[in-house]
Amino acid sequence: MKYAIGIDIGGTNTVLGLVDNQGVILGRDTMLTKDESPSQDDYFKRLFHKVSELTESHPGTEPVGIGIGAPNGNHYSGMILDPPNLDLGNVHVPTIAMDYTRLSIVLTNDANAAALGEKMFGRARNMDDFVLITLGTGLGSGVFTNGQLLVGHGGFAGEMGHIIIDPKGRECSCGKRGCLEMYASAKGITETIQRLMKTIKLHIIFTTTLPKNWDRAWPRRQRCWNRKHLYFTVGLPRPVIGCWMGQRKQ
Repeated sequence: MKYAIGIDIGGTNTVLGLVDNQGVILGRDTMLTKDESPSQDDYFKRLFHKVSELTESHPGTEPVGIGIGAPNGNHYSGMILDPPNLDLGNVHVPTIAMDYTRLSIVLTNDANAAALGEKMFGRARNMDDFVLITLGTGLGSGVFTNGQLLVGHGGFAGEMGHIIIDPKGRECSCGKRGCLEMYASAKGITETIQRLMKTIKLHIIFTTTLPKNWDRAWPRRQRCWNRKHLYFTVGLPRPVIGCWMGQRKQ
């Protein structure tokens, strides 16, 4: 049996999967994207060690290539360009991968990869025009219009996470202020919660996973989610001019 190796590089976790041409996941694994030594060399050494472990656990099968989705991944150049939520800097993935594998590698933006997956195997199979939003450490988006993935001249079209919704807002790791990602993502929601917590007398240390005793502050939790929905309402319609979200083929 032949399969492709899929890798999703996230700001917190990296997920690996073995996928056949019908979209069936034959195996999967995960690892932390960052550890105590967050260098490029260390990360890719750990990543391809995981790839080897996963492929070796499926004897009698044949990998045909590797597809990688990464923040700020450019499928034209094969570069990951200084992603805001990672400490990888600029890295040409095919060059580094040559130290570990001879399989062909295709790299693209992680949200674009998710949109392609939905178009090929998911709920968007019968859609020509749709927008897929990815929510994790950051916020990403993949846009299909007229049945084609919108990538733009430089490979970064439809990047909704860095739409500015407040020019004087929170500083983003991309260098701008008030990006949608700084409000409607895991890290954005966490910061909103931390700011709200300063107004109440509860001694809770927050991470991206809320503790059980957060229920005692339900009104403020609801306020936080309401703010997230407001940011979505303000930010997401801006780049969708001319794109009918979810329009199905007639």
